[in-house]
Amino acid sequence: MAHSIEVKYVPGLRTESTHLASGVRIFTDAPVDNLGRGESFSPTDLACSSHNALWERNHLLLFQINR
Repeated sequence: MAHSIEVKYVPGLRTESTHLASGVRIFTDAPVDNLGRGESFSPTDLACSSHNALWERNHLLLFQINR
């Protein structure tokens, strides 16, 4: 299976993730309270966002089934 995301560490507690099929890039930055700059999403922000997107999708499916 081919990789679909490339992740590079950027100095200063940052990462750059590239979605290879589309070329879209996302940067993460450690929060200020973890010695980062806090200028972008933290990895935890993205994890929570992903979790909520899946929860919302499943919630909508359950709502449609129970209608």
